[in-house]
Amino acid sequence: MNWCTFIFIVFTLGTIKCNYYESEFVSNGINNKDHKIEGEDVVTWCVTSILAQEKCEKLMKTVIQDKGLFNNDFIEIQCKRAFDTEECMMWVDRGEASLLTLDAGEVYVAGRYHSLVPILQELMQEGGLKITDCNNHVKSAIEYFGESCAPNSLKDLYNPIGDNSDKLCKLCVGGAGVRCTLADPYAGYEGALRCLVANGTGDIAFVRDTTIQHALLSRKILG
Repeated sequence: MNWCTFIFIVFTLGTIKCNYYESEFVSNGINNKDHKIEGEDVVTWCVTSILAQEKCEKLMKTVIQDKGLFNNDFIEIQCKRAFDTEECMMWVDRGEASLLTLDAGEVYVAGRYHSLVPILQELMQEGGLKITDCNNHVKSAIEYFGESCAPNSLKDLYNPIGDNSDKLCKLCVGGAGVRCTLADPYAGYEGALRCLVANGTGDIAFVRDTTIQHALLSRKILG
């Protein structure tokens, strides 16, 4: 589990749930020669939703319009939609795509199991979380936030050497077999918001920009 927010791309793409079962490739149709070399002639941006693909296509068209500004440094952008982030990681790992965006927890999986490296992350000019161990962001997060509910943080996948603190699950409220898993009432973006408003249990919640709006409309949390 990695609390730091890393981004594998320069622009963040929104994501939505959609019924999608196959990969889809979108080209701008310009200079569409065969056998383009990924990373040299073209940069493929892997997305996982219709909304993200639409944003990618807008960027693709904008880059084409400004092609003259790049001269010989111009590289074509193409968009490729995968089934999920795991498939995107595999494509980037195999050199079939170059860019994708991931949540903080997914970055850990991308780095450990797919050898991917973040090229951009959100930085704070001063203050904030103090990095006490460059190789252990979990330790830094615990010392900064204290007791938390970070689902799956004690599973082997995110805790390979078994040294993650129990404090990561201290605020979780699920019962036996559910506590601190993705089924925990405080898991996910809506779960984090639920923890924040539940009798002052939590002080900080990591959510998407649409989480509060969705919660208000569905009345699941704030209603």
